Amino acid sequence: MERDTNKHHIWHERKNYYTPAEKTLRSLGGFVLNMYAPAHRLLHAQMKPMVKPNRLIIDDIIDVSRTIDREENRFAVLEGAAKFLISKPYGDFDLDIRALRLGRHLLQQRTYFDLHPLPGDALFEE
Repeated sequence: MERDTNKHHIWHERKNYYTPAEKTLRSLGGFVLNMYAPAHRLLHAQMKPMVKPNRLIIDDIIDVSRTIDREENRFAVLEGAAKFLISKPYGDFDLDIRALRLGRHLLQQRTYFDLHPLPGDALFEE
């Protein structure tokens, strides 16, 4: 049985990401996952888009994400970026709060993928 799939961009919505750095972040490997279409629609219905990171945080996420071994697991970049953001990397209250909120949103999306199988998950494939 063929299942309808499409791509989920962790950094959604597309209309909010228009500068070159923002587009790079949004399309960076590890932040785009193939999903079954019904689960993808459900994710967007249940989760609001996260607040867009500012340029400093975007640059840092891109730099950190490019150092992560993507072969380890398909969530390595997402988890590594969340870990970085939650670590209070800036020493500035406002920036650290924004980074923490972004990191927590990444982890919320990561938890969603444990509840809804993705294409290639052995327990779901026939």
